[in-house]
Amino acid sequence: FPACQAVGKAVAWRYNVESVQRAFELAESEGAQRFLFSSTYSNYGLAADGKPVTEDSPLYPQSLYAETKIAAEQHLLEQGKTARCAPLIFRFATLFGVSPRTRFDLIVNQFVLEAMTKRELIIYQRGYSRSFVHVRDVVEGLALALAAPTDVIRGQVFNLGSDKGNFTKDEIVALVKKHVDGLKVTHKDLSFGGDMRDITVSFAKIKRELGFEPSISVEDGIVEVRDALQLGLIK
Repeated sequence: FPACQAVGKAVAWRYNVESVQRAFELAESEGAQRFLFSSTYSNYGLAADGKPVTEDSPLYPQSLYAETKIAAEQHLLEQGKTARCAPLIFRFATLFGVSPRTRFDLIVNQFVLEAMTKRELIIYQRGYSRSFVHVRDVVEGLALALAAPTDVIRGQVFNLGSDKGNFTKDEIVALVKKHVDGLKVTHKDLSFGGDMRDITVSFAKIKRELGFEPSISVEDGIVEVRDALQLGLIK
């Protein structure tokens, strides 16, 4: 979401909405059988009733990034009614874990990096709930979608993650402290504009319809990232 805020609405819309529209048009014209779209649970924003959000919950985007993702979703769902190519939308939880280009602008990885390099974490919005899934589990979910019958996935939206991946920031910090010695934690009462997610997500649908069940826990991911940094695999 910071990238969208930085470039502004026109540019963000071109890359996150118009490019999806063009890609789907090409997929349809080339005879592709299905189209997997990586969306985000940022689309839910804040849960109005505090209950876990499902794929049918209202969308309350809190950022330009989420607004563009919702617009792209809506286009694909509309096209999927008549197109030969079957669109499928995944709303990813927040990713973590080591990958060929490991990201450190995502909470779990970021916290481990800061803990290892600074021995201090400064935490904002400490009570906020988020949902997390390992990048390799996401790949498994995508593979399941490629293998599933077309009538199961056409025009469907799936939250991609696990109920076991729902954590507050404080709970993530506690896990990082468990695996990184000498960590100091400072809390600051400060909010900032943009991605103000505070939600618990239900992943019952993807488990029921696609049989998806992540195999890598958040704690496993924290240890994985810590070890990769400690061993110099990531410099």
